[in-house]
Amino acid sequence: MEHFWDLLFRLYICRVLVTCVYIYCVYFQCAKTFLNLMAHISKEQTVQYILTLIDDTLQENHQRVNIFFDYSKKTKNTAWSYFLPMLNRQDLFTVHMAARIIAKLAAWGRDLMEGSDLNYYFNWIKTQLSSQKLHGTGPDSSGQGTISPSESSQYVQCVAGCLQLMLRVNEYRFAWVEADGVNCITAVLSNKCGFQLQYQMVFCMWLLAFSSQLCEQLRRYNVVPALSDILQESVKEKVTRIILAAFRVCTFS
Repeated sequence: MEHFWDLLFRLYICRVLVTCVYIYCVYFQCAKTFLNLMAHISKEQTVQYILTLIDDTLQENHQRVNIFFDYSKKTKNTAWSYFLPMLNRQDLFTVHMAARIIAKLAAWGRDLMEGSDLNYYFNWIKTQLSSQKLHGTGPDSSGQGTISPSESSQYVQCVAGCLQLMLRVNEYRFAWVEADGVNCITAVLSNKCGFQLQYQMVFCMWLLAFSSQLCEQLRRYNVVPALSDILQESVKEKVTRIILAAFRVCTFS
């Protein structure tokens, strides 16, 4: 009887291992397929669809970023090296979907983005946040005409969302400050932006304040007076709350 249960247990373990290997192979093949399709398809709408699928796949389960890390390791690349070149494309939807994926890979992955890749990505974020093209002058997703104010607002909020995700990682906070990112945030806030972008930019300040070593630098940039001005004029509760949260963290750090 003991031999029977021992055999049954061994069969169960084998089945679990086979299932795990099968799932890994399926996901590994999935990453390979996605990236190969992006590399060989020139039709913009198809690339947009593939990027949306990748973004949804990562959003459903953050651990899936490791699939792309495993594949990139076998190909001797970094996980984000496949997406960074897409930031130079003309189509804004493709560009910002690629930016979202890069942020998720960098923030949720087991390896940190470093060196020239990180500098390039942060410089792209700073350029996008300060670019006038995001305020209604860029081409739309079909390549015809110009984007509407609502579309440009969505794109700049997407960029801000990428920064919010990156600054959740302590190492990226220091890199952002070294890249003169605080000046970029204060410049956006001083331009009387919409309340959603205000919230996102103050949220980034709040994240930076969690690193006590950065709090003193934030004070040098006159962040507190800038936030105080917004607080006096703000009519949105969530903006008020995040400013007060930023003040609290700065005070006790």
